Amino acid sequence: MKKLIFVVGSWMICSGVFAQMSGNRVYQNMDEYQRNREYAVGNVFKQQQSVIIDKDSVMYINTAILLNTKADFYVLVLGVNEIALTSDLAMKRINKRIQNCTQKIMESLQIKKEDVYIDFISQTRVFDYEVKTSNNDITATQKQMGFQTKKNIIIKFKNLDDMDALIAKAAEESIYDIIKVDYIVTDVVKLHQQMLEEGLKINNQKKDWYMKTSSIELLPNYSINTDNFYSLYPAKQYATYQAYESSSVTNSSHYESKVSYTKKDMLMDKTFFYDGEDPSKFDKVINPGMPQVGVQFVLQYTMKYLLKRK
Repeated sequence: MKKLIFVVGSWMICSGVFAQMSGNRVYQNMDEYQRNREYAVGNVFKQQQSVIIDKDSVMYINTAILLNTKADFYVLVLGVNEIALTSDLAMKRINKRIQNCTQKIMESLQIKKEDVYIDFISQTRVFDYEVKTSNNDITATQKQMGFQTKKNIIIKFKNLDDMDALIAKAAEESIYDIIKVDYIVTDVVKLHQQMLEEGLKINNQKKDWYMKTSSIELLPNYSINTDNFYSLYPAKQYATYQAYESSSVTNSSHYESKVSYTKKDMLMDKTFFYDGEDPSKFDKVINPGMPQVGVQFVLQYTMKYLLKRK
């Protein structure tokens, strides 16, 4: 079986040239998820950025497209919990806080009532220890001390700039647990079609280029052989690092027998940043360099052409 692979990365058609200075991210330690992701995606793109001729009878042209887009709306989930001596009191207090919070949000941000949902999570007993001392003996006995009720507030909103105001209104009711923010794109089928159309243009340019630079001839029969279309959401695209330089401290041998010391480290902040797909892996990037964090869609597809036998 004769198989020829032509790598086309050197002439890929891109909407721009992407360069990046390293900055403090050079301190980044790549976690297991990121390593597995880059390994898997890297292997796929080695094939996607190539043209393959198999058995002198079939030619496969691979194309990779990346699309960056803003979300159509967002879903914020806030966690609320309340502890009280009785379950009834815990329920009343949490409901009051949630009612005050949602009312402020709807009035100040014009969020509709149907875009706010309260999700009951759990109600559990709370235990603590009662410590007693008698005749130099200390006894710690575990006892029920009350009840804890947990609920989530789920809020749908369109303007990402409202996020700060939402969090501020929640904080007024001592609600600080920001569980997650979902990015929602409604018309995924339309985006898929747009990427297919862009990919077809690039595919035809690749095909024409290989027809001009080789003696191969194509039959009129062709078809899409593979179509791999998927999305990447921000929740799994954030990376972290700690940027600092540190020295070491050793105990002098002159004082080892008499003096001990305690080494106290300073708090080293972690930096988190959005780390989307590398644009250099793609033939075409739609909406390149979009500064706002959004959703990324990837299309990897292969066109199959039949060759005339010599």
